[in-house]
Amino acid sequence: MQPTTLDQHDDDGRVTRLQAWSGTVVDTGADGRSVVASVPPERVVGLLAGRLGIRPTWTWPFRTAVLPGDLLDRRLAGGESTPDLPGAVASADPTLAAFWSAPWTVSALLRPGRPRPLVVVSAAGIGFARVGRTEGGTTAFTADASANVYRTLVRALLG
Repeated sequence: MQPTTLDQHDDDGRVTRLQAWSGTVVDTGADGRSVVASVPPERVVGLLAGRLGIRPTWTWPFRTAVLPGDLLDRRLAGGESTPDLPGAVASADPTLAAFWSAPWTVSALLRPGRPRPLVVVSAAGIGFARVGRTEGGTTAFTADASANVYRTLVRALLG
């Protein structure tokens, strides 16, 4: 049986992983140490929600629905050399500009039987966004309400 896996990294390069099987969780922290615990499925939802930083927040939509794929890939990678949002996009979409400039935690939730992870970005103090499909060199990037992110976790873990 394959686990549901949440991989995360932030702009400072810290990497964590939480894997959940039916009744068992393996939590690997940024220090590389793992903890194994027996946890009921409802509690796993709470653990993942906490890791994602889900809390009530206002969500303001981005005016820009897609971004150049290579630009978004470099921002998603994090690190010290994150790219700036192009000036024309930043001036046309101040909500996206504020989200882009905040510190990010990138979370990839891989569910059993799915070929690609669901990628959610949490921008500190701003909210959440989802990374969508890439077509023709552009990638969908849309703001998402914390309630929608939570519902996604519940569906992924509890069906």
